Amino acid sequence: TNEDSLGNMLRDGASMELRLTVNIERKRSLWFNANLHSVEYTSIIRHDPLSREFKLTMPPGGEIRQDRLLRILLAGPWKELEVPLADFDIFSPDENYLIEMDISLKHTELPSWLERTLVFWTKDVVGSEHLSLDFKVRDAAIPR
Repeated sequence: TNEDSLGNMLRDGASMELRLTVNIERKRSLWFNANLHSVEYTSIIRHDPLSREFKLTMPPGGEIRQDRLLRILLAGPWKELEVPLADFDIFSPDENYLIEMDISLKHTELPSWLERTLVFWTKDVVGSEHLSLDFKVRDAAIPR
């Protein structure tokens, strides 16, 4: 399974970074969009050979969660990500907005034996994804 191959890579010395970047912009027709808010979420997973545990660093503050079973960590914090975006006060009624999200899972460090063995190596564990959504905030939707 994918979980087994991920666990094997981590046990062999690889560490991986999950990065989520979110940008909220107010759309403009005659000028560049105005950037209202940006959030970057980074979480790193690795295997500690001494304790034989997988360690997951979670933002904010770098809280470390650890477990001997990788599926416990993957089923918890990485299954559903909750990223606080912005307060409603940045939105004006009846304006057009754009939210863009990029998510990637990349190797942060490769085992030294792997760096010497593979010349053409990508840091991507899986392909990056880009999502975007145009939206308009109605006056009734903004809490007062």
